[in-house]
This record gives sequence, structure tokens and C-alpha cells, in this order.
Amino acid sequence: DPTEIYIKLLPDGDPVQLTHDGIPYKGRPRFSPDGARIAYYTLETSGFNTSVVPVLGGQAPRRLLTNGMGMNWITEGNQSRILFSYLTGKGVTMAVASSTESRSGERTVYMEDGIMNHLSFLSPDGKHLLMNAMEANGRWQPCRLAPYDGSAKANKVGPQPGQCVDAAWSPDGKWMY
Repeated sequence: DPTEIYIKLLPDGDPVQLTHDGIPYKGRPRFSPDGARIAYYTLETSGFNTSVVPVLGGQAPRRLLTNGMGMNWITEGNQSRILFSYLTGKGVTMAVASSTESRSGERTVYMEDGIMNHLSFLSPDGKHLLMNAMEANGRWQPCRLAPYDGSAKANKVGPQPGQCVDAAWSPDGKWMY
């Protein structure tokens, strides 16, 4: 069945439907840092794609990333960037990349052959990447932690052999959830 994105202004607003495209799956909606847009990914026959739609509606969603999912807005140094995952073309391997919203300056941050790194989260200090991962057989793996500078492979973190399907950092960067 189609999935659509709605928003409700709190505390007393009515729900407003922001998307009307009938795409079967929309995942992981995220507010932009300024709160003006919502990004979400879709799973279509062409693969994973990310779109954005204004929070107040009035405009159709706009495709932001083709072959990109699990997007988060981040700050690298003093520059606004995005962090996302993409299929590399090497089987099911999904890499994590950073770029501007226009995808300029794109660089692969982390990749491990045969692993689908769907979602990734930059630590508050900008030094570590927390990721969820799936093997080619569709089995979720424990969360993974890697240096953001790509200087080492990821280590599995959290309860073993727990399955990590989502993750987050505490604001002070001392805890992973």
C-alpha cells in the first residue's frame, strides 16, 4: 500500500498530508536543521532515493538524491553537508558518503564489501561514525563504530549478537543508543 508523509503542528494543528505520490514505501523522515523541510527515502524499482518536501506544504516533493538513503544533515568543520548511504554497484555493498546537498564534493566515508550500511550517524564531536549494517543474506548485524576520517575498519558495538536497525548519539557524545 502507498505510504504518505503527514505533519501535525503541535499542540492543536490538524494533520496535513505532504506527499501524494502513491509510492509504496517512504522511510525515515527527518527534519532539516532549520525545520523547514522533511527529507525521507523511498524504495522504488530504481532503488533507494531521497526526496525533500517543505514542512508547510504547498510544493511537490523534490528529489534530492538518486541512489541515496538514510540521509542526515551534518556539519563538517564549518560547512553544512549531508551524510547518506548509496549502493556502490558491487553486489549489495552500500557505502556511506558525505557531500553538499547538490552532491558536489562527494566523498566515500566508509565502505565494507558485502555489507549494506543503511543508516549512519556522525558523533557530536565529528570524529566517529555509528552505523547499522546488514549482510547480503538480509540479516541485521550489531551496530558498527568507525573513525569518521576512514583511518580504520569499523568495530561491532552494543550487545552481541544484537541486531542494530537504528541508532543515535546522546547530545554529549558519551552514549550510543
